[in-house]
Amino acid sequence: MNIVQVEMETAGFGLDDSEITITYLENVHLKTHNELFSSHKFEFPKKTDITPLYRYLFNLAYQNRLKINGL
Repeated sequence: MNIVQVEMETAGFGLDDSEITITYLENVHLKTHNELFSSHKFEFPKKTDITPLYRYLFNLAYQNRLKINGL
């Protein structure tokens, strides 16, 4: 429930790897209106298809933001 943003960087030419960065809430008390964020980056080998994982995490982050904002 704490994941609020997901970013994906795909592999480019050369030695670049693919990356997914997840931003999440550190505090679980949503009613305090004081959000503390932290993020974690996951790296994947160049030929790994991370699109399904990104779609899943992005949808999860979107649904969590809707809950947090009371929509």
